[in-house]
Amino acid sequence: MENDPIQIRKNGQWEIIERTSSMMADDIKNPLNAIKLNADILLESREIPEAEKDHLRVIVKEVRRLNRLVKDVLALSREYELIPTECDLRNIIDRELTSLRHDMDERHICVAVDVPSVKIRVDAERMQQVMFHLLSNAIEAINQNGTIKISGTDRQADGSVSVQILDDGPGVENEDRLFEPFFTTKRTKTGLGLPISQRIIEQHGGTLELFSSRPGETIFRITLREGLST
Repeated sequence: MENDPIQIRKNGQWEIIERTSSMMADDIKNPLNAIKLNADILLESREIPEAEKDHLRVIVKEVRRLNRLVKDVLALSREYELIPTECDLRNIIDRELTSLRHDMDERHICVAVDVPSVKIRVDAERMQQVMFHLLSNAIEAINQNGTIKISGTDRQADGSVSVQILDDGPGVENEDRLFEPFFTTKRTKTGLGLPISQRIIEQHGGTLELFSSRPGETIFRITLREGLST
């Protein structure tokens, strides 16, 4: 509807993001990179005690987190040109699981993967970004001693391929605002991960949806349509 208040609010958010994103790219990202570069140099120094280097590692870790935030804001505000290549869906998922392995081990979270080796034509970097956000959200939702189940389909009759990510956390709050930029109930989250992921999947011609949410079972489903998969 032309005067839909939700759509008006959403359009206003896009305008704010678009106005600030180009400024953030230079005024925030460049200083962060300089901080990280100097911290990396100090980490290589033999004159600094190993115990003191732990503080530098914290700096590097936080700079990476802030750089990801800047990247997320830019990704949300711009339509990037996709660079599709033929990829193995299982490999994309395995790569992100490897990058998050420390977080899962630290929280005693088990992962079960049942995804066939399916060739799909996607922008691999963008799809990895989606998997990172969905998996890190699942890890934070569970927090401790839980399970994440990732399942996928072979190509269906209509040519589509689907992936589901299930966690046994407490369920999703405020489902109606789930894909709204900057909305989050988590202290360590920015509220950008799901909107970015949905935007990337839609740019690929697919869908990302909250398929189910209740205590002990939250499922997000990605469906990539015929024409994208090869």
